[in-house]
Formats: sequence, C-alpha cells, structure tokens
Amino acid sequence: MSSEYTEKLAELIGSLSFVEPVITDNTGDGTKIQVICRVKGGAEAPWAQIVERILRKAEEAHFHAHICRLYFLKGDSMVYGWHIGITSETMGQAVEDVGEAIHGPKRNTIKTKKKAPMPPKGRVSSVPVDPSGRSYSPPLQADAKGNPQVKKQLMSMPFTGMENRKDRNLPTPPGKDGRGGGKGAKTV
Repeated sequence: MSSEYTEKLAELIGSLSFVEPVITDNTGDGTKIQVICRVKGGAEAPWAQIVERILRKAEEAHFHAHICRLYFLKGDSMVYGWHIGITSETMGQAVEDVGEAIHGPKRNTIKTKKKAPMPPKGRVSSVPVDPSGRSYSPPLQADAKGNPQVKKQLMSMPFTGMENRKDRNLPTPPGKDGRGGGKGAKTV
C-alpha cells in the first residue's frame, strides 16, 4: 500500500514542469515515503515556494515533511538531489495534503462566468437598461439658456512612479538649423 502512495507522491512532484523524480522509496509499515528528485537549473525560486507550501501544509495538516538536499558521488563528481520525506499514520490523507500544497485545493464545482444581462431583442443601445428591460437616462439639468447639462465629476489619475520624471511629451527647442533637436540631438 505504501508503494502506491510513493508513486502518487512522485507523480504529484513530477507534474511540475521543472522537477523530475529520480528515486522513490518507502518503509514496510507504510508510515514513511520518500522521493528524491532533480530540479532544473534556474528553477530554484519556484521550487523554494513549493517547498515552503509543503512545509506550511505539514504544520497545518499534522504530518511530518522532511525536505533537504541529498548529496551523492556519481563517478568522480559530487551531485545532489532534493529529498522529500513524508511521515504520517494516515498516508493517504498526507499525500492528498501535499498535492493540495503543490497544486492548490481541489475544486469540486465548475465555476462559470456570470453573463451580463442582455438588452431586449431587436434593440441595441448604449443607454442603460434597468432589470425590467426599460431604458432610462440619468437626470439632466439645464443651464441658464436651457441647454441640458450632465454633471460629471472629473478625477485626476496620476501615473504612479512618474512623479519625478521628465515629461517627454513636451516639444524640444529647435536645433541650430531650425529643425527639431534638443539636448543631445545631432543635426545633419
């Protein structure tokens, strides 16, 4: 039974595009499973996030997770792999919890996008439509001459991070030959 959980853990880890399970092992009593895997170069940051999520889930779900680098001699060179050991009396639940840490919680329901209500057939309008299907206009006020006026409040929306920058939309002074130029521009 524990070999089934070991294979499931290896499958969960191998489902990540940047990790490759290499060796799997388990104890005879089924309370400990382990996988040694290889993390592709340049993927240390996402791997560290996965490791942290597994360790946090272990604290929350009450199983023990041991994750470390394991070094080997391969010919004349020293190599390492990542060792992931899971110890639990309820191994099936622990492996599910690791899968949730890796891929997020299972979703038993299918979410669908809510569609905006459509205007009644045969009528296309930019005028707002209330739930009964009737169109309406916002209240208008007239100026002294009787012209309708819609009161709108304008809001200034500055670009963040641009407070101390030079406005590049301003025209530059002409160069020596009368054409555009400005600071640093070469004239022909």
